Amino acid sequence: MIRKTLFALACAGGLLGCLHAAAADPAPQRAAAEPGEQTFKSTTLSSEAYEPKTTLEGTPLPNCQIKIGDDWSDTPAATLDDCANLLDQKSPADPKPMTTAYWNNLYLSADDKNIYQASKEETAWAVLRARGKR
Repeated sequence: MIRKTLFALACAGGLLGCLHAAAADPAPQRAAAEPGEQTFKSTTLSSEAYEPKTTLEGTPLPNCQIKIGDDWSDTPAATLDDCANLLDQKSPADPKPMTTAYWNNLYLSADDKNIYQASKEETAWAVLRARGKR
């Protein structure tokens, strides 16, 4: 009985020694590039396909809803400035009446000179920024 126990302990010790020696071996080093030689950075270490982000911090991007005449367009926009830029691009140079937009509980409007902002609680429009050059 003691012989079997000693034999089992010796085998276990031998296995642990082999595992410890294998874990201590350093990983092989990459070859260094020669001066002037082209190098490449690896973009991913995974073999999984890249999925582009469609959400911002776990929530979907809010849509910038722009109304020109009777037509509405929806475009995802990460910031209020992104929505204002879209409104500036899509709105005619001299809109009659003003072109409006809605983004994340904020209202925007554009005339020929400025982009204006108001929220649900406010009753007056404030200039957000001047329109871009056309």
